Amino acid sequence: MSTYRNPTPEELESPLFEAIWQAIKGWDLARATPRSYAGADGSDVCHILDAIKPILAKEVANARAEIEELKKRKCMSCITMEEYESISDPPTFPTAPKIGSLE
Repeated sequence: MSTYRNPTPEELESPLFEAIWQAIKGWDLARATPRSYAGADGSDVCHILDAIKPILAKEVANARAEIEELKKRKCMSCITMEEYESISDPPTFPTAPKIGSLE
């Protein structure tokens, strides 16, 4: 029996949730109560998501800051015009809104 939280409906629709689930669904995990092993479940995925959300938030913030800096410097010697135009907006990560606030 898992002591972690259950996934939200939004998390269940998240590609990130699905990727983690596909990676762990065959695992047998030790459970504290009762002392036994049981197959992975959605609450185990939530535990992993909760652990990586701060890291993902930091990575997204760093990527946005880097893009903004490139836009300010108009670093044309670093990137082509096509690349520059493609970063006119910060990147979006479709899973971020679906797994809750990363900030």
